[in-house]
Amino acid sequence: MSKKQEEKEVEQSEEMLTQKVDDESSALSSCEKNENSSSEVLNETKEETIDKSLDTIEQEAMDVDFDKEVIEERIAEAKQTESPQKKKKSQITNAIFLIINIVLMAFIVSGFMSEYSNGFDLGLIVSNQGSRLWWLLAGLLMYVIFIVAETGMFTSMIKASVGKRKPYLSYRVSLLGKYYDNITPFSVGGEPVQIMELSKAGMSAGVATSLPIIKVIVYNLVNASIIFVSFIFGMPMMFSSDMISNFLLLLLNFVAIIGFIFTALVGILFILIGNGKIVGRGLARFLVKAGYKLRIVKNYRTAYNKIMRTVREYQNSVAFLQKNKGTMVKCILLCFLQLVAYYSIPFFVVLAFTSTTEVTFSLWFMCFVKFLVCNMASVIIPLPGGTGMMELSFMFLFGTPDLLGTSVAIGLLVWRILSYYILILHGFAQTIVDHTVTAVKLRRQEKTLKLDEKQQK
Repeated sequence: MSKKQEEKEVEQSEEMLTQKVDDESSALSSCEKNENSSSEVLNETKEETIDKSLDTIEQEAMDVDFDKEVIEERIAEAKQTESPQKKKKSQITNAIFLIINIVLMAFIVSGFMSEYSNGFDLGLIVSNQGSRLWWLLAGLLMYVIFIVAETGMFTSMIKASVGKRKPYLSYRVSLLGKYYDNITPFSVGGEPVQIMELSKAGMSAGVATSLPIIKVIVYNLVNASIIFVSFIFGMPMMFSSDMISNFLLLLLNFVAIIGFIFTALVGILFILIGNGKIVGRGLARFLVKAGYKLRIVKNYRTAYNKIMRTVREYQNSVAFLQKNKGTMVKCILLCFLQLVAYYSIPFFVVLAFTSTTEVTFSLWFMCFVKFLVCNMASVIIPLPGGTGMMELSFMFLFGTPDLLGTSVAIGLLVWRILSYYILILHGFAQTIVDHTVTAVKLRRQEKTLKLDEKQQK
């Protein structure tokens, strides 16, 4: 079969799918009318059953706006990650990457400590810095705000979806999503875990698949905006009179700008795809055709079906945001707070390990922008956490005399603990708690079953 014939067949099947979705939407609109009439009957039922009924109706009403075929495929894909074989393989892969991560970090820190600090002397650091080390508590507070803000985002979205706040579920979904993002290459492990956790908690399929995507959309939008403004005003302030340093800084900034362009384009692409059926599907078709002609895409039909599913997922999520503008505003503000807190961590590390006593906006903004450069320069690194590029970028940018100077090695170690490793430890601890709670529940159920069997005998 020729390429053109294959493309025509896929386009015809896509038109049939569009017609099918339109027919389903018209049928669902009639279901909404029936739902309105059934609400009068609900008012006559007992008060004890009203809350449960309303929760079910709200979730079902939200699922009306979602493509059921897409939801089923997404849930099935997420369940595959929970299968014993896939889970075991994933755990082995994650452990290997984490070991590589730690080894690289130890190698870089030990090398710089021997060169700049003549080894690691905790007593000398404490005696020299004294009360300045209390600034590290402020850095720890930034991590707490980072987690609490994302928890607030999921709490707001769940409240808009099912009518109830579920703070502990929101906390677990947020933490586990971040944990798996930070132990998998290119941060791809968090979303499937979040879908499964929401689904296990009783969220409807439409809610479980959409909320993580909505969070990604908001995160990409806010993050790209912060980076764009910070780079415009902050990058010119980073250059000095040293030509060699300026040349290296120029190269690092160039890599960071490439990373930002890639990040921004991905965010803009998803927004364009999610804002209209014609634009989204047309853009998706163009991308698949281009990839097929460049021989990047091997199977046109498979690639087309997969990207169309992604298009419909994002269209569902954007439709939710458009209907819940108040929730969208809350999520944007919380995401802004989350990112500002996270990118402020190196500022408090600098205050803790230098002798400067001036706490100024210019110092905070310089540390803020330099962290953004480190973060964007490491986008091209497939290792979790951008290991390697992140450490080297930090050493170069924060090792200047006006920041950490000769304390850059210990500063790097503490910064990576507060911004990365603490999240892995926190997430790992939560997985242990979850496994323990599940094991205890299973034992209780077994004991109950045994007692019931004895009573029946």
